[in-house]
Formats: sequence, C-alpha cells, structure tokens
Amino acid sequence: MTADIAPGSRVLIRGEEWLVKHINTNTLGSRAFHCEGISPLVHGREAVFLSDLDEVTPVDPAHTKLVVDTSPMYRNTRLYLESALRRKIPTDDALHVGQHAAMEPLTYQLEPAYQALRHTRQRILIADTVGLGKTLEAGILMSELIARGRGKRILVITEKSMLTQFQMEMWNRFTIPLVRLDSAKIQRIRAELPSNANPFFYYDKAIVSIDTIKRGVEYGIHLENAYWDIIVVDEADEMLDMGFIDDVEEIFEHFPGPHQTMLFSATMPKQVERLARNILKDPVKLETDYPEAANNEIEQSYFVIQENERTNAVIRLIETEEVGKAIIFCRTREEADSLNILLGGRGYNVNCLHGDMEQAQRSRVMAAFRRGDFDILVATDVAARGLDIEDVTHVFNYHLPFDSRAYVHHIGRTGRAGKAGKAITLVTPHELRA
Repeated sequence: MTADIAPGSRVLIRGEEWLVKHINTNTLGSRAFHCEGISPLVHGREAVFLSDLDEVTPVDPAHTKLVVDTSPMYRNTRLYLESALRRKIPTDDALHVGQHAAMEPLTYQLEPAYQALRHTRQRILIADTVGLGKTLEAGILMSELIARGRGKRILVITEKSMLTQFQMEMWNRFTIPLVRLDSAKIQRIRAELPSNANPFFYYDKAIVSIDTIKRGVEYGIHLENAYWDIIVVDEADEMLDMGFIDDVEEIFEHFPGPHQTMLFSATMPKQVERLARNILKDPVKLETDYPEAANNEIEQSYFVIQENERTNAVIRLIETEEVGKAIIFCRTREEADSLNILLGGRGYNVNCLHGDMEQAQRSRVMAAFRRGDFDILVATDVAARGLDIEDVTHVFNYHLPFDSRAYVHHIGRTGRAGKAGKAITLVTPHELRA
C-alpha cells in the first residue's frame, strides 16, 4: 500500500490527516514519511513516520465529501483556493510574490531577481546608485527564494546603523521576520541553551552587525557549524570605510555548505570588487540600464562662505528655499546638537539624530520624521545610509563631505527613486582649495 504513496499525497496516520512532503528509505529498508499536519489537531506540525511502525493509508479522492459553501460571496472557498495557490511552490524563473510587496516596483528593481532565478545557486552583486532601492531588490529576491522553499534560514550582515532600517523594511514591505542579534542577545540565547548548542540555530532568520559577527574567537566555531540558505551582505562599501572588508572575507570562510549570497553596495571601489570575486564565486553582474533608474532630478549647488557664516547661511537658505522636508548633515554630534537647539529657538520644527543616541531613541526620531511630526532633521553621518524617507525636498551639507562617497550618500537622501530634490553644500575658500 505504501509503495503507491508519493510526495504530495494526503495520508491518514494515527487517525489524523497529513500531507507527505518527501519520503526516504532508511538502512533497515523502512520508508520514512516526512509529513505536515492538515487536520485541526495536528495542523502545521511536522512529523516523521516509519512504514514498519505506523499504518499509512492514502486518502482516496473518490471518497471526498462535498459540502455547500454558505459564506457570503463564497468567501470561505475563495480564501481556501487563495491559500492553496500561495502554498504552491513555483518551479519556473518568473516572479510570483516579490513584486506584490508593499511598494511600487520599478522595472530595474525586478531585474536582479529575474537574473538570479535563472541560476541554480545565486551569487549576485548589486551596485546601484544611492536612492534606487537596493533593499527592495534584496527583499524581492528573498521573497521569491522563500516561496520556492530555498529561504528558510537567512542571515543578513550589515553595519550597525542599518540594522533597524533593514529589519523594518523586510517586515513592513515583505513580511520577512528578521531577528536582530547583537552580543547581548546572543549571550541571552546561550544562557537558555545547553553549553554545546549553537546559538545561530535558535532563530531561522537573523540580522547581525559586522562588528558583532566578526568576533571570530567567540562565534567562529558556531558559524562553522551553522548553515544558511541565504546570506546577504549590505552596505559593503561602508564596511570598507570602517575597515571591516577583510573581516567579511574571513567570515565567509566559516560558512559551510551551499547557499545563496547577495552583496549590495552603493559604490564599487576595487576592494569591494575583490571581495565580490572571493566570496561570490563567479557572481552574476548586474548593470542598471533603465531610464527610470537614472536619477537626474537632484539639483546640486554650493555656496562659498566664511567659517563663521555657516549657521546664518543655513537659516537664510531655509527661509528662501521652498523647503518641505529637509535633512542637514553635520560632522560632529556637538555641532548637530548646537544647530538643533539654535533652529528650534528660531521657531523651526526640528529634531536631531546622531550616533550617541540609543537605538530606541533614534528609531523614535526617524518614525516621527516619516510621519511628518517635524520638518527638519539635523543629523550626523549615522543617518546618511539606507534611510528611505519619502518626500525629502532638500539636503544641506553643513560642511563639504570628506570624500565623494560620503557626498553621494548624503545627497541620496533626496530625489529618491527619480523624484526631484535639491542638494546644497556650504564650503569655505579653504575647503575649495583642499
């Protein structure tokens, strides 16, 4: 009887109905049925049954009892059919779920997923200009791999200031639940587990900062023994600036087994290219060539001032420009705090964001800025990466950024996804000569 049962069949075991996921044959010749519960008592539970211990009876479709759906507009039937369709695992390279996330996808944002799904194992490097939605591209591909049963275990590695933003984007737009793991969280997990247990198996989907995971002495053995279906490295160029690029390469030497790997970077220095060659193993190279991806709508300008004129210059620009929502980038926390207090005293609806604030406080400030509770955000570089704030009309650089990459990330906070925006930089004659 059990010889006729194949994966996908419905069976009765121990008085309950189960769906057969796959079948193995053990060393004793018995068939092991890996099943998922269907009937109410065991719904959603997974179990393994052996043919020589349990009676496995296939459900005969001919004995199906039809009942009338009395719900309004056949609601129950429609919900059942929809859930059945969503449980169906896609086998082609078309997009089925990613493009239906809470966003308005553009053509170029779907291309990485199309390219990756054409390959058995995804090795993909995405280097898009700031503001084009690399996080959305990651979410689309991750959603498609999850739908295909190839994304149960996910690890996202990024820099510390991006943890909350990436985590929120994945949940709010794609309902992908990433658990944030910092050193304190990992220690709490280890306290709850036996001493020889691997804390990286505690959650299937995790996001961790590079400065936490690079602690090879403490976590190296656990990383070597953990497997991941998908590994995402975000803000690779920022890790280069922070001196972590070699740590990323060393970390990847610990990851065993096959996995999908995605590397995201807004700029493409030679060190990031080398990293891509070393950890991606013949990566798919994507170059954006779509008109809607070209952001030519940021009007950039600069004003030459004296050092003691910065504050008055910013106030004058805010008064003369039609500022809707603006970000002012400062170099130091003290400078940001001082400018925040001064603008608030002048009656402006303003708030401050910098790296010395607790993560919960920074999250509250950003949530209030998104809601429109205030119009002007004074921030240090901690806010320059990855933040997707709608309708930022102006970006003001209180100083000329130290390098071109920092400048690109600053002005990328306006003109998001092709919208218009203005970027104004204040420079002194000395900065122009430097």
